[in-house]
Amino acid sequence: WIDEHHSAEDVSITLGKALAQALGDKGGCTRMSFAEASCGDARVRCVADLSNRPCLCSDLRLEAQGEEMAGDLSVEMIAHLFSLPSP
Repeated sequence: WIDEHHSAEDVSITLGKALAQALGDKGGCTRMSFAEASCGDARVRCVADLSNRPCLCSDLRLEAQGEEMAGDLSVEMIAHLFSLPSP
């Protein structure tokens, strides 16, 4: 068993490396794009910028909802994962 913290970090780092490898020099890619989706009252908008300037802007207030977990992942790990440096 590997703890949640290191498992989540390892998965995030692996996904970042796979994305970087898949995009290569990013030739032919649109630099910025977004997607939106909704389910019931929940709505999400994800904006991706391939400029190598990491940033996360989020208005998620999972802790304010009294939730400690999002599925099998603690809510405090979500912000931590998005604050990791790029590989």
